[in-house]
Amino acid sequence: MKIAVLPGDGIGPETTEATLKVLTAADWKFGLGIETDFHIYENTGHAFMDPDQKRYVEASTKDAWTRILAFLRKHTAEAAVTEA
Repeated sequence: MKIAVLPGDGIGPETTEATLKVLTAADWKFGLGIETDFHIYENTGHAFMDPDQKRYVEASTKDAWTRILAFLRKHTAEAAVTEA
């Protein structure tokens, strides 16, 4: 089973963490085969991946994109993602 859980507008790390706990429990109970990759970037905030924002954090953005693309490559037969 493939599920993406992404923090964003109105979905903070606490909501994402709670969601992952539920998914982990469901996976354990029902053997769903759920795999997750969850990481909180310290000293970042909303829009840290947007280079046009003051909040942009280059190192965290590069790491996040690396993790996102690796996860998509692993879990999708044909990831429609083009690397920049």
